[in-house]
Amino acid sequence: MNPAAGAEFLITEQYGDGGILRNHDGEAFMNVYDERKDLAPRDIVARAIDNEMKVFGTKKMFSGLQAF
Repeated sequence: MNPAAGAEFLITEQYGDGGILRNHDGEAFMNVYDERKDLAPRDIVARAIDNEMKVFGTKKMFSGLQAF
């Protein structure tokens, strides 16, 4: 998919490596949806992202990765 062409896509593979999903305000939100937070199964992560985008009317989500 080409994001420059306006395609929408979902990235859920990085969260087992320390990625944290953040909403449009930069706040982590997965704790609202599952006790495993960002380590929840990808179907739960996908539904959480979809819900956050619908609730807040946003078209983007952010993720942060840190190296330890």
